[in-house]
Amino acid sequence: MLFLLCFCCFAACGAPEGGGGGAGLLEPEAWCEVTLEARCARQVSCGVALENEATTEAACLAEALPRCAPRAGSWSSSVAAGRAGFDGGALASCGAGWGEVGCRELAGGASPSACGEVFSGGAGEGEACFTDVECGGGLRCAAGGRCPGVCVADVEADPGATCLLTGCDAAAYCAGSVCRPRLARDAACEGEGQCLAGLFCGKDVGAPELRCRPQKEAGAVCFTRAMCAAGQGCLPGGDVSRCGEAVAEGGFCGSDEVCAGGLVCDLSAGRCAPPLAEGAACVSSAACAPGLYCWEDHPEGARCREEGKVGVPPGALCNPALDRCALGHYCRIGDRSPEVGACALLPGLGEPCEDFSRNLNSACREGVCLGGVCALLKAPGEACEARAECLSGACAAGSCAPVEEVVCGLE
Repeated sequence: MLFLLCFCCFAACGAPEGGGGGAGLLEPEAWCEVTLEARCARQVSCGVALENEATTEAACLAEALPRCAPRAGSWSSSVAAGRAGFDGGALASCGAGWGEVGCRELAGGASPSACGEVFSGGAGEGEACFTDVECGGGLRCAAGGRCPGVCVADVEADPGATCLLTGCDAAAYCAGSVCRPRLARDAACEGEGQCLAGLFCGKDVGAPELRCRPQKEAGAVCFTRAMCAAGQGCLPGGDVSRCGEAVAEGGFCGSDEVCAGGLVCDLSAGRCAPPLAEGAACVSSAACAPGLYCWEDHPEGARCREEGKVGVPPGALCNPALDRCALGHYCRIGDRSPEVGACALLPGLGEPCEDFSRNLNSACREGVCLGGVCALLKAPGEACEARAECLSGACAAGSCAPVEEVVCGLE
């Protein structure tokens, strides 16, 4: 009840005009309640920080709801004014969908597709807007001191930013951070692993650009085993290397290129062998199994380790540039190397804090880091120096603006 009363500050409770909500469907005012209950439940079950660092659903909601209300209230106003559309069925699907997203995918930024279909805007780039939901896909509302603002390209919009952590299925490859379909024959490519089965990414005589080309049969000149058909390796011989029967596990090798698919050349023994498992000593990441990398700065010597490990327990070693510690903790850099740390407890309210963004965790167990101290966001009327300090997201004339006055500026 308190939650719904809060939203009545922004728009009349009930079905907004032009909102698209039919009987039995959720209304825009329910955005925070529906999505945050689902996200907080998933945060606790996965141990992945989605909203904050809280380890219980109640604590997660208590901190997240006040932050969500101003922004969602402005969206509701946009719907009520007819400047944005709303799909109550999509909101219900969005809430239900969070439980189906894997924990590792969540850590990589994945979300249910329905969540992006709840609000819809028709304003194009350069057109007037009051809130983000009024702008079309890939755009956000930039106020910059103006009201109304204008729709501009959202350079941070990247709904598929998950494959760096999770990889892609066999029919796709990871381009930057987004899974894209593998390329067909003669399509322009940029590197190995982008082409369909039976093809490799390479150049040809008289055609210097990289394209997906058919793999070569035995006896053909090659530079990498990817150029050769399945079951073959790129074998040195004389002045050039040629495709031929690949070396099986245990056979002698001087590089990965001669080994059968799925094997690497163990340079310490000079034999083809399966990729190294997590925790095994390594020389390079190429020797580690898929999804692992060779952590050369490990204090016990280089070791194969999961890339972007999620939920590293308190006290355990972590890579501050990749790993995510358990809720309420961050990767505190140690003395031996800037690439090695241990998961330590985040500071609480009133305790000194610093920006831990490089460590992929929040700066505080509760609240935000303001002026070097963990503090709760400020209510309307409290003194402020920047909008980041305010619940409403707006600091005007040295004080946090009332949420009902905030329409533009929530960018």
